[in-house]
Amino acid sequence: MGTTVATNALLERKGRRHALLVTKGFRDLLRIGYQSRPRLFDLDIVKPEVLFSEVREIEERVTIEGFDEDIDGTVKTNVDEIPGVLVRGSSGDLMRILKPLDESGVKDTLQELRQMGMESVAICFTHSHIFGGHERRVGELAEEAGFNHISLSSEVAAKMIKMVPRGSSASADAYLTPEIKQYLRGFVKGFEGSHLDNVKCDFMQSDGGLVNYRGFSGLKGILSGPAGEISKLPLPNILC
Repeated sequence: MGTTVATNALLERKGRRHALLVTKGFRDLLRIGYQSRPRLFDLDIVKPEVLFSEVREIEERVTIEGFDEDIDGTVKTNVDEIPGVLVRGSSGDLMRILKPLDESGVKDTLQELRQMGMESVAICFTHSHIFGGHERRVGELAEEAGFNHISLSSEVAAKMIKMVPRGSSASADAYLTPEIKQYLRGFVKGFEGSHLDNVKCDFMQSDGGLVNYRGFSGLKGILSGPAGEISKLPLPNILC
């Protein structure tokens, strides 16, 4: 049921308006994509529209070191003049924070977006698949600013190295999850007491896996069609 809601919202372009926050210099990343050309000689190329309504660049930049260096600052090659702070990424790679996060600028940007009526935001920064600190901090600031849904590329697409699929995934999640949540609220109201506190209710995701209804998201419900067997499930379980 939930996958149909998400798929229809995507196909009919009836998801929620949201903003994309991206590392400064990458505002057109998702519009450009990979520049793949499946029909090389077509003179009129029509690309699908992006899902986000607004895009804002955030002052921050993290890069992966391309040389051998210790995290304590002991330089093994002549790179003393390179600015930034060294940290370890989740993969163990050595990272350099070239530009720290401009929290003041982020707060101003979030306030502007809230005044525009935005309630959902997607966040995608460079190399956040192994250094998600800046994304998480912006997510905290967005929550404080009153955003109802926040999609971090480092969480919704944690294993995706490339920035384009991470950003696209975060944008799709911010676009569709509010629709899923609205559907779930109506679904829960149909039960006695308008709650499922004493019932195990799982939804099947697009990959065939099960997730508790509270954790069902738009990104995991884009493609419909998986089938599940419920005859062996002990009551009072609900499989949707």
